[in-house]
Amino acid sequence: MAGQTQREMRRWAEAYPGLFAAKPFDDALYSTLALAMAFSGPTLDSGQQRMANRATLWCFALDWQVDYVASSAEEAAAIARRCMAAAGGADPDPDDELTAFLAEVRDELAGADAYPVLGPVWREELRRMLDAMVREHQWKAAGVARPSFEEYLDNADNLGFSFVFVAHWIHTSQPPSAVDIDDVRLASWAVQRVIRLLNDLATYDRDVKWGISTR
Repeated sequence: MAGQTQREMRRWAEAYPGLFAAKPFDDALYSTLALAMAFSGPTLDSGQQRMANRATLWCFALDWQVDYVASSAEEAAAIARRCMAAAGGADPDPDDELTAFLAEVRDELAGADAYPVLGPVWREELRRMLDAMVREHQWKAAGVARPSFEEYLDNADNLGFSFVFVAHWIHTSQPPSAVDIDDVRLASWAVQRVIRLLNDLATYDRDVKWGISTR
């Protein structure tokens, strides 16, 4: 399944050559993501994992654009506005590969039975992720003191786990009840905080070398 996923990721990336042209987007990354997804959901087939894989790959592209390509907090905020517009149904600029890819994800999700109920949750998770990414960019650009540990954890939405999870939830589930949504989102945010810590511990040295760490 990981091998199938890796091939899919390469095809998706090849469809947006400008978005995935940077050095970090290579076979090693696609292999790592594919293996992580395969081991995270060993009972799911590649079709069931498809949306989680697509959303994850898009998040990596978004993170690169906000964290590394955007040269100012204003540019980062402009990226966020374009993404929210695309998620809400706006037609993206064909030359804007980031929002074009997001619109593809949006359109595929819109065909799922759970989308009328969970679509607003998906857009809210996108907004939370974008707000957190822009906030972290502002911390770095302002050169202020590092955030407190509590502020840092409160900004864990920039990881994107909950955004990807809701996309996967829409893709694989029937419409849930309102109670289920609240409980599952709370659990998702808790998992996201843990993964944020693990990810930043693992990538700290790289981020310092690239000049993109605020931790």
